[in-house]
Amino acid sequence: MLLARMIAPIHSLGPGRRLGIWFQGCSKRCKECISPEMQIFDKSKEVPVDMMVMLIKQEAERNNCHRLTISGGDPFEQPHELYKLLRGVRHFFKDILVYTGFTLDEIIKKKNLSRCLKYIDVLVDGRYIAEENRGVSRLYGSCNQKIHFFNNVLATEYKEYEEQNGMLESFIHKEKVIIVGIQRRD
Repeated sequence: MLLARMIAPIHSLGPGRRLGIWFQGCSKRCKECISPEMQIFDKSKEVPVDMMVMLIKQEAERNNCHRLTISGGDPFEQPHELYKLLRGVRHFFKDILVYTGFTLDEIIKKKNLSRCLKYIDVLVDGRYIAEENRGVSRLYGSCNQKIHFFNNVLATEYKEYEEQNGMLESFIHKEKVIIVGIQRRD
């Protein structure tokens, strides 16, 4: 799989103490993308999925993270790797949130994408549209995006998280400052 970064703990992309991983590569090229450096399918970022499963488990334990957020780039643009990763880490986490520029309808129509859904608790879907960024959500950047709950037990917790003020976090990653969270256009 092509991996851009892994950071733990994060609190700005879903409720609770989370491990965040970002896939490298996205062909959608959304205007004003928060992560343009992750759009390139950079083969130098390749990591074996089995190794990532082991690293995720170690980082989650080390940072006491029982929740996982997967973003990118776009994880669904590496469907085989995403599937293997999700299957390998599912039992480590009580909550897996995945961000994608695909819509749920687009995912359902493709078997190699839809098989990932059984390992995901919450999906935030849809391309980012800068003009639709009205700052209405802590979980998505533009109003066309939607939250889908595949584990309804989490819905109340996510609703409470949404009602809190937005948060951005900053980290140093490979000698660069990384901002994590949903940024408002203003």
